[in-house]
Amino acid sequence: LWGRHDPYFDIAETLSWMQDLPRMEAHVFDGGHFLLETHAEPALSLMIDFIKRTQERLT
Repeated sequence: LWGRHDPYFDIAETLSWMQDLPRMEAHVFDGGHFLLETHAEPALSLMIDFIKRTQERLT
């Protein structure tokens, strides 16, 4: 989960990681560094979905 306007992590870094890590899952929000404060519901929904999917793979 990344904020497009994050002052600490440039979006170009995320895009380059996505090229180097083909299995990487990324979601970019129109927000800053504190996504859980500004985009709590959609961010948490994605996190819960990710956890459920990865747990299913392990069992």
